[in-house]
Amino acid sequence: MSGIKRLPTTTATPVRLCAFQATRRPKQLIKTIQTAFGCVTVDGRLGQAHADLMECVMFHSEQHRIKDGRLEVVIDPYRIRRAMGGGRSTYSAEGNLGKRVVAGLALYQ
Repeated sequence: MSGIKRLPTTTATPVRLCAFQATRRPKQLIKTIQTAFGCVTVDGRLGQAHADLMECVMFHSEQHRIKDGRLEVVIDPYRIRRAMGGGRSTYSAEGNLGKRVVAGLALYQ
């Protein structure tokens, strides 16, 4: 592992809050969830492909740090495309998926 502290592939927060819809064809929705830690609003079409992308980014992260209460992750986009390809050469829609994941999860605070 060459001394790099790895991130977990998923954290407890998205799992507990069900941020992602369990489908490959998610519907647009705005969902507000009240927890013991506060209120969370999930806004967007976040489905299984988005959950897969988030787990892939967490697993393949090269560096990470927490700055201003937010997680910053350094990744190699080529490695992410290869991993998301699932045996095919590369995956080509990570740009759109990534934008949706960031937009939908930006409200986790």
